Amino acid sequence: MLHHKPVTGTFGGVCGHVTNRLPFARTPKDAANIKLVLPHQVTGSYGDARKRALQMNAQHGDHVALVNRDPYTDVHEFVEQGLGIASY
Repeated sequence: MLHHKPVTGTFGGVCGHVTNRLPFARTPKDAANIKLVLPHQVTGSYGDARKRALQMNAQHGDHVALVNRDPYTDVHEFVEQGLGIASY
């Protein structure tokens, strides 16, 4: 979702709720059937997604345990460190 817009609010520990907020999921039925993200839905927006992730994560202080941060993501670290991808 961060490829499309900033994330506000919480997910209450249920990450699956993010699909309902995707701009290309127009109905709950669309969201329930999302199996993959197509390249044209995210290509060229990694920089924006990373920036939004860092802004989202910054709303939590260091004293807050990772399991208590909502919303929070570190998928950009996996992409960069685990996959060696810096942009797409």
